[in-house]
Amino acid sequence: MDRYPKVKKGLLRLQMPDPTEKQFVFPGWAMTHHLAWIILPLLVVGCSGEGSESPTAVSGVAPPPAQASVLWVHGTSLMRSETDGSGQVTLAEEPAMIENVVVSGVTVAYEVPQNKSNIGNVPRDTWVVRTDGTDRHLVLRSAVPQWLYLVDVIGSWVLYTDRTGPEYSPPPPSLASILVNGTAPRTLSAAVGSGELWQSPNYERQIMGRAVLEFAGNYFSVLPDGSDLQQLTVFPPFPHLNNETFTSLLGIRGVVGNAAIYATVQSPSSPVSAEGTPKLFAVPVVGGPVAKLGSGPDMEIFGVVVGSRVVYQQCVPRQLPNFDITFDRCDVMSVQGNGQGRIALTSTPEINYVQGAIGSQMIIRRSRSGGTPDNLVGVPVGGGKETPLLDLNPNNEFVSAIVADRILLRRPTGLWSLQADGGGLVQLTTNGSDWFSGAADDFACFDRSGALWCVPADGSGPATQVTANGRFVVGL
Repeated sequence: MDRYPKVKKGLLRLQMPDPTEKQFVFPGWAMTHHLAWIILPLLVVGCSGEGSESPTAVSGVAPPPAQASVLWVHGTSLMRSETDGSGQVTLAEEPAMIENVVVSGVTVAYEVPQNKSNIGNVPRDTWVVRTDGTDRHLVLRSAVPQWLYLVDVIGSWVLYTDRTGPEYSPPPPSLASILVNGTAPRTLSAAVGSGELWQSPNYERQIMGRAVLEFAGNYFSVLPDGSDLQQLTVFPPFPHLNNETFTSLLGIRGVVGNAAIYATVQSPSSPVSAEGTPKLFAVPVVGGPVAKLGSGPDMEIFGVVVGSRVVYQQCVPRQLPNFDITFDRCDVMSVQGNGQGRIALTSTPEINYVQGAIGSQMIIRRSRSGGTPDNLVGVPVGGGKETPLLDLNPNNEFVSAIVADRILLRRPTGLWSLQADGGGLVQLTTNGSDWFSGAADDFACFDRSGALWCVPADGSGPATQVTANGRFVVGL
């Protein structure tokens, strides 16, 4: 799998060797930002073939952490248990497959298709239940021609899209909300227009208890009860003539303080022109001045937020003769959320890519061409001395996540973890098919051929099977 960005047939993809990805669709092209995965070597794990794996004893290792709670789905069942599979509680048992689970505090919302076969355009109902399994009740019921789809939970409000008519047919859906108890429905942002000129709200995410959405080429925020609507950006309406330049919003990338971080690009334009490269900005979700985070003509790709600083990649794209796009180099930059104090954390001719952060230490992967090993390094978010951490095979060793202040790695030999200073390398599992699913406190949970397992991220205890057939939702 390619590790460098390409544009092919109108799609720009940042190809990092990790199939867990977020895809950001732009007008005419798409950027796929792969969240990095790494891998490393040390503690040996013996597989029992049943419910646990026992790692080889390592001197100086702390005792295993207390069990954490995890929420998971098994077909038509919504379950909660400990990370070792004990204490299982059924939160919901439905007649059809449970889909689109959203957790906010102690509230769990989920959708259930009205048709058990779930074939075609099937209406869905939205239910809520508390994480302790109590107070399960119906909140939304679709009734043709009204189609209601769950999008999020903010406090005591359930957000959903409200469409009248068949999917993909006008009018497009509006964004609405209803109290968790199923009362007081209201419209937050309604679709407007007619014919081919319909404009529909696109929900992005919640920030500081507010719903942030894109509508008609601008960002807005609103409280979930529909009050205090604020326009965050001011771009002119989309032109309706060919070749007119306009600003495209590429999505909310993150949050720094009370501000939403977002990316824009000028369209239509060449993907390798200064106008055609994504740029990063931040704006308070209650309204206020927009801060430009990057500088210069290069492509800006969001990485992570550490305190008041935004860390991003600044990449130099190059168009190849076959119209593919590659990167000549990427450096990692750090800037205050107000756009001040910009510094370079790396300055090398290679591809430097953010893997995550542990405290104030940035974890960066440096990729070289020519088949040489990649380097995992640590750099303070405010700049400073670079610390070598580990060399990685560019083809099969990847960073999966940061869990409990450790770097979780995926290698052909299983899952491993490493401390932020490069010490404490430990093997967590011995199965090369193990795939990180999510974190539950100090545990890394992973999929193994459809089974859900969890293991202490520091290797202080064995990997244990939570369920033989289940999908991780979230650690509680």
